[in-house]
Amino acid sequence: MENSGENPPTLETTPAEAQVDISDQAEENPEVEIKTPQSVSASDSSNAPVKPMKLKPVDADHYFANNDDRIARAKSQLVEECILPDLDGDFEQLFILTEIDHWNHDRERVVFICSKSILSINYSFITEKWTELTRIGIKCISTLEYGEMIYPSKSLLWPRPYKCQKLTFERLTGEATTAEIWNPFSRNLPWIIFTSHPLVEKISGDTSKYDIEHFEGEVMRVLEQYKNDNPDAPHFPNVKEAGIEMNVRIGFTSTVANQSKLAYAKDRGGVHF
Repeated sequence: MENSGENPPTLETTPAEAQVDISDQAEENPEVEIKTPQSVSASDSSNAPVKPMKLKPVDADHYFANNDDRIARAKSQLVEECILPDLDGDFEQLFILTEIDHWNHDRERVVFICSKSILSINYSFITEKWTELTRIGIKCISTLEYGEMIYPSKSLLWPRPYKCQKLTFERLTGEATTAEIWNPFSRNLPWIIFTSHPLVEKISGDTSKYDIEHFEGEVMRVLEQYKNDNPDAPHFPNVKEAGIEMNVRIGFTSTVANQSKLAYAKDRGGVHF
């Protein structure tokens, strides 16, 4: 997965500048890419995962992603600025999920399912700006895995409460190197992992957009449609339901950050981050 942004993202970049650069960079690596706006960017232990308690309305409202107006504005903005019809096809559905990096850190993401690709977008529901996107072409996905997150037997990490889906695209990028895997800041890994957003536990309103199970079903639907539309494609993703291995044993920083929900845009007693 090629990182096409040469400079760190800055808030001064205008949407117009970002859109121009999107078109330029898309020709270089049209299928899987990470871009910034300037460049157009279960544990195997005996303890079973315990799902969090349901979120009462007062608790759910602390999340900025629990706001239909904000979501509508995000959808309108991101469809216009991030989707490239020639590469992505038609927009199909919006999800708000948790992305898990290779060091087990949670990240709040807006995820678009399109007819030809899947986009994971780092979008702030507070500032209503996006800073990075990962575009994965459907035809570049080599493996789709759906199951519990499995940590090493001696891991200190807590079991995850929800199943996860891992999309691997080594077919285009090649396997990750040891240096990339051990670099906590690496963004060139040939896979991406999603799980449910905490708002999936809210007790009122629609929760499907936050649900990894619903997302997995929609990905499979788009994949089947892609197969039907491209019967002569040289390969299709290998789909399997099995545990997803995460080779992290201590993960102190991720444990603190994940348990504190620092990855999510929230109202934290008048402090918003």
